[in-house]
Parts: sequence; C-alpha cells; structure tokens
Amino acid sequence: MTSTRVTSHASPPATTTFHAPRTERLMVMLLPAPYRDELIGDLLEEARTVVTPRVGERAARRWLWGQLLRSTPHMLRLHLRKELTMRNEKLWGMVLILVMGSLQAWDSGVLRAPAYIAAMVVLAITIGVVALLFAERMGMRFIASAVAFALLFGARILSPIPLPELGLVGFVIVMILVVAPGLMAAKHSGPQGPTSAA
Repeated sequence: MTSTRVTSHASPPATTTFHAPRTERLMVMLLPAPYRDELIGDLLEEARTVVTPRVGERAARRWLWGQLLRSTPHMLRLHLRKELTMRNEKLWGMVLILVMGSLQAWDSGVLRAPAYIAAMVVLAITIGVVALLFAERMGMRFIASAVAFALLFGARILSPIPLPELGLVGFVIVMILVVAPGLMAAKHSGPQGPTSAA
C-alpha cells in the first residue's frame, strides 16, 4: 500500500516534461500581450498536471491546440475592442489639441507675434500631441504637460502682444493629458472593485 502511494506521487514529475513548442510559439504570436502570459501559463499547467496524466502527451498536445483555437478569437476580439477605444480617445484628443491650439493662436495674434513666440506655441502643441499618442505612463504625461505649459507661459510673458488665450491652451493640454485619463481610469476601475473582491 505504501509502494502504491510512492508510485502515484512519483508520476506527476514525469508529466512536467510535457512540451509543445509549436503551439507555444503560435500562442505567443496570436494572443495579445495583456492576456498572453496568464493564459499560456494556465493552459500549460493544466496540460502538464491534468490532461497528460489522463490521456497521454500526444493527446495533451491536441487538447492544447484545441484550447488555442477556441481562445484566440475571443482574446483578439477583446484586444481589438480595447485598442480601438484607446485609439479613438487619442485621435479625438489630438484633434481637440490641434483645433483649440490653432484657433487660439489665430485669434490671439500669435501669427503676428515674433517668430520665436510662434515657435514656442507650436512646440508646446506638438509636445502635447506627441505625448498623447506615445506616452502611456502617467508620469511621462505629467512631464509633457508641464513642459508644454511652461512653454506657453513663457510665450505669454515674452510676447509683445497680449496673449491671455495661451493660458486656455495650456489648460486644455493639461486636461487632455493628465485629468481626462485619470478620470477614465477611475471610471473603469470603479465598478471592478466589488466584482474582484467577490
């Protein structure tokens, strides 16, 4: 009786040799990054510890392949929906920055100001657009918004023409880069708290 227990405990380490390199490579290529590691880890663990001892290594590879075929479309759909939402937010934010900056520059007479004033305003708007498109971390957005706001503030001080509207442009850039993403994150994370706790 003791020997049977020893052999039953000795069998799981043999199943840890299960390896499906082709399927794993396909998983890495097909599955989107936010879900890839967790899903691959769960499927491989189940294949090693549950499926292989029951049906063998070859059947476990077929099972893993079937799970990949069933999971990939759903994961790609979730990833595509998230990417489209993020791209729409970035696109509308970029359009808003460009429109507001151009209108304020035109109405406030920046185009009639010296070249270095116009260059500072254009550079501030460009920094805001680039940060909106490429800066995923909130810290980088804070830095970009601070630099853009400082450029606009400097342009307002140095300009021989009164340009009070530049403060509004800086406020819009800060709102889009810092405040709006924070509000969106709070809105999305708020309903998930009780469900995750449950």
